[in-house]
Amino acid sequence: MVVESGEKLCNTLPPVEVDYTAKGRWLEGDEMLNGCKTYFSSTGPTTKALIYIYDIGGLCSQNYQGADILANAGYDVYVVDVMRGGNLDLPKFMEMSSEDKIKVRETFDKGSGNLSQHAAEMPSYINLLRAKGYTRVGAAGFCWGGNLVVQVPEFDVIAMIHPGRQVNAKAAERLNVPTCLLPSQNDPEELMEGFHAVMKTKPFGEKCILKWYKDQIHGFCAARGDLSDLHVRAGFQDVFVTLIKFFKDNL
Repeated sequence: MVVESGEKLCNTLPPVEVDYTAKGRWLEGDEMLNGCKTYFSSTGPTTKALIYIYDIGGLCSQNYQGADILANAGYDVYVVDVMRGGNLDLPKFMEMSSEDKIKVRETFDKGSGNLSQHAAEMPSYINLLRAKGYTRVGAAGFCWGGNLVVQVPEFDVIAMIHPGRQVNAKAAERLNVPTCLLPSQNDPEELMEGFHAVMKTKPFGEKCILKWYKDQIHGFCAARGDLSDLHVRAGFQDVFVTLIKFFKDNL
């Protein structure tokens, strides 16, 4: 198999758009995964699927654009509203006092954002896709989503984009699939490096990627990302070049 270089991929990817019009569709009825609102993007028949997990801000335009970019590379991509509408209102959240933020986040973490509960449910999503005929199912998790997918060893490959403290050496010990870790400037360096150090000891360690985006804020590829900023837009584009190469090599 001929794998495109990052430079070539960057030249062939559609440009990242500020005011994006989604190209996929919303699944209906039994098509939805586990009854969740599901955005689906595909460019043709394939046996490879990706589950795309958003951050605490939930569904947003950046999700759809990212999913469409990955679909254009040959994957069926499912952006699943696993929180079932229970995401945080980020603009409102960011305006809260520090004390109120702590209270709201504690409630979220115990409720709709409970990572352990979602991790226990995630194999059922994978099984549904396998029942549809997919032979390989990978994951791309952003922020909160990265903290979720790292806890699900049933995936065939796992990518985590600017995740948090759930990505650590202990989590790496449970995984036996290639991983792609793309942290940003605010992510805990010791934990990120510790995770990758363990992954490099695996038999497939040379397939695992750690690439830092220390010049980008946490969340730049998800709901916090301001794609009207040229710097953020360039980082967003580079992340998806990296993801596509990783998935082409491993999924």
